[in-house]
Amino acid sequence: MGAIPQYQLLAWYIDDVQITAPLPPNPAPALLGISPSSGSGYENTPVVITGTNFITTPVLKLGNTWLISVTQVSSSTLEAVVPAGIPGGTHSLTLYNGDCQVSVLPDAFTVIVEIIPIAGLSAQNSGPTELGMPTTLTATITAGTMVSYGWDFGDGTSGAGEVVSHNYPAWCVYRRGDSYQQRQHLSNHHAGDDRGWTHPGVKRGK
Repeated sequence: MGAIPQYQLLAWYIDDVQITAPLPPNPAPALLGISPSSGSGYENTPVVITGTNFITTPVLKLGNTWLISVTQVSSSTLEAVVPAGIPGGTHSLTLYNGDCQVSVLPDAFTVIVEIIPIAGLSAQNSGPTELGMPTTLTATITAGTMVSYGWDFGDGTSGAGEVVSHNYPAWCVYRRGDSYQQRQHLSNHHAGDDRGWTHPGVKRGK
């Protein structure tokens, strides 16, 4: 019979997340900080986590939610993404190292769900542009959170985004309106009034 190995690689699970565990264990990890320490509950927030004795394949949990895209930069630095949808409030961060050891950073990250009303919406364009060339349209605000933008190009078409490009079909001066939407909940939108008018022009080519 062959020799029995002194130890072997094992696998263990936390909420169906597999973690490889080399034995014997390494020195215990310690979480020291997370930056930024707050973010919106309506969008993903990239974070950098610092500490000691991080090893390969760590996983992280903020409150009851797993962080995504966890990457080990070094034994003292991790990068991760706090996913959208976490309930508002301050949550503790838990690290599960790849050797069955755990570290907790209490009250590490605050999820903000407050919506700041939109103010100072305005729109600009790069016109006049030659026929066949794209016109760039840009919307800006002075305040507001969780904002998405919709555009009426004035030629029967529309678009979306803070900055858009559009090819107008004929030379003319178009009255182009910009509207906004502000998210009250993850799946509920409240549309604002159209405002921030601008008038992109299209001229004849040379």
